[in-house]
Amino acid sequence: YQGQTPQTFRAKKLKDLYYSLSDEEKGILTDASKIFVMKGEKVHLVQGEVFNIKITYPYDLRVAESLIRNGEMDK
Repeated sequence: YQGQTPQTFRAKKLKDLYYSLSDEEKGILTDASKIFVMKGEKVHLVQGEVFNIKITYPYDLRVAESLIRNGEMDK
């Protein structure tokens, strides 16, 4: 699977699990859901969208504009 945002969690549960991690475990975190996985908690997956891209850098914006311009978002 591919991780996408947004991810949702119960804030207290996320906080409690995070504080229960060792410094070593915290050092290998890649996203919030990994906290749940590392602690043996259930993570529910939902259908995502391939065009749900994160726009962080100017290049990302150009990619998104190109997808829209070429009608890729309508498929």
